[in-house]
Amino acid sequence: KAAILYPLLSFLMICAYLVYKEKVYVLFSSNPFPFITTSLIFSLIGAFIEEKRPKKTFFQKLEEGGVRIDPAYVKKVSLPIECPRCGVKIYSNARYCWRCLADLYHLIYAKNNKL
Repeated sequence: KAAILYPLLSFLMICAYLVYKEKVYVLFSSNPFPFITTSLIFSLIGAFIEEKRPKKTFFQKLEEGGVRIDPAYVKKVSLPIECPRCGVKIYSNARYCWRCLADLYHLIYAKNNKL
């Protein structure tokens, strides 16, 4: 988005200066094309770096803010899961098994040594 926005904004500022003789608070020479080209190159470099930077998850942003999250909530669980006690398939993120009422939270994460 920034790769398109900054050169367009620069072009509009130059047009405003040339048409309305309004003061533009960006220094450029009488030839605006090096200015537009430079802004396009730097905005493309910034967009490329932003695309390659690893994205932070919601939980990583919370930890940076000082909020501590239980590791069991951060772990991704692929559904359906199987109840370790009775073997029934569970198609939601239920805390208890609907058949044997086993506490899935402690059984599954204790099995994976995540608590």
